[in-house]
Amino acid sequence: MSYFIIPFVISLIAASRLRRFTKANNLPELEKQYKYAVYVSVVLFAVGFIFPDLFAVKLIWHIFLLVLVGFPF
Repeated sequence: MSYFIIPFVISLIAASRLRRFTKANNLPELEKQYKYAVYVSVVLFAVGFIFPDLFAVKLIWHIFLLVLVGFPF
């Protein structure tokens, strides 16, 4: 279970900082997307807590983090 705390914290920090950036630069479309990213982080954490040994959950976390970090670029 402790494995899922690290990506959860990273995704929450990244999404909240990117959301703050989009608010400051008046980009409401991206702000909405990053708000959904926070919700996806919580859902993935809950799924990882319920099914801790599934490879698919770990794979989805990795893909989600790559998309979250790579999307602004």
